[in-house]
Amino acid sequence: MRQVAMRSLDHVGQVVRALRKACGLKQEELADMTGVHAITVSRLETGAIKCGPDSLYKLAEGLKLRPS
Repeated sequence: MRQVAMRSLDHVGQVVRALRKACGLKQEELADMTGVHAITVSRLETGAIKCGPDSLYKLAEGLKLRPS
């Protein structure tokens, strides 16, 4: 079970990137909307870092999603 959850976390950045692009937003624009630093958005999308719950919630709100 834990491995499945970890694999899901690996794809968060890819999902954020796809949704951001679908909304027509640049990383800087998403960062400005959410209060998450642009470098954090970039590193998350490239898989360099994992996203904490606070940042994930802010990004979800900025992308008009309901976190679950």
